[in-house]
Amino acid sequence: FYKIIYIIIIAFSIFTTLNSSFFSLINNLKIEKNNKYLLFLSISAIPFSLISFGKLIEFFYPLLGLIGLIQIVLILFYKCNN
Repeated sequence: FYKIIYIIIIAFSIFTTLNSSFFSLINNLKIEKNNKYLLFLSISAIPFSLISFGKLIEFFYPLLGLIGLIQIVLILFYKCNN
């Protein structure tokens, strides 16, 4: 019984994270509803859905950490120069 509740919680967590990330991406890129980019992003997500979740985390978690560190350095560099 607890496994089912745990699976539902994890699935809901993944869904909400994906939803908020996709919403932020669309707003940051200023993509309109009927834009070709939205269709491209939606179609390009299909191959990622065929890869196991563990392999996606194994690849993207360190990559996003590195991007975050680069972003912090760039923000600090920008703030120090202004």
